[in-house]
Amino acid sequence: MMLLTPACRNVLSTTIRRTITPTGPTAPNRIAQRGVSFMPSFSDIFRGNFLRRDDTVEEQKSETSKEEEKSASLFDTVEQQASAPLKKHTHHKYSTAVFKISRRKLNLLANQIAGKPIDSAILQMEFSDKRAAQRVKSTLCLARDHAEMYKGLVRDKLVVAEAWVSKGDYIQRVDPKGRGRIGRKHHPSARMSIVLKEGKTHAEILEQQRKYKLGRIVGAGFVREDKPIRNPGPGWAW
Repeated sequence: MMLLTPACRNVLSTTIRRTITPTGPTAPNRIAQRGVSFMPSFSDIFRGNFLRRDDTVEEQKSETSKEEEKSASLFDTVEQQASAPLKKHTHHKYSTAVFKISRRKLNLLANQIAGKPIDSAILQMEFSDKRAAQRVKSTLCLARDHAEMYKGLVRDKLVVAEAWVSKGDYIQRVDPKGRGRIGRKHHPSARMSIVLKEGKTHAEILEQQRKYKLGRIVGAGFVREDKPIRNPGPGWAW
């Protein structure tokens, strides 16, 4: 390590002081001539305030987003589908299965129950002597219950608005004969379809009939005497 004398130390300190800070009376003038200013300008102040304002806005947004994430629930992000308005049903269609019967025989039962209230149609099938009447009765009972439960129709107002028969498969079978001959047997099948709608109840039907009968009773009746005689006969009319 080299040791410095006191004289060398004084010279070295003076040199360092001159290089760091300008000396002499012309130093401030030179700084002013160069346009150097140690005071912040208006643009610097505006930029600083604007940047600080942006920083504060961003910080507030980040804080609010963090609070929302903390308070948010798992079920809040689940999208809920818009529920459509409930559809009001006006009728209910039901049909039997295809079974062995002639379409003409089944059509007689369809004509018997068409246009009747559902309870009256079931009562008709209950006391019918036809073999297919029990199958039709069970079909009417199921259609009545389904119309009430699934379609929301009023049970007391249900009416068999339509009843029709459609033909099923027409199956052919072999009919063996004597002397090596054969014939054909036909096994017809059909099914019945019905449509239930809301109509008038039994009490409403009776009230309508009563009003109709009262409307026909307008008075005791009278004979017009000022009516002219047309096509008079040559003699007495009796």
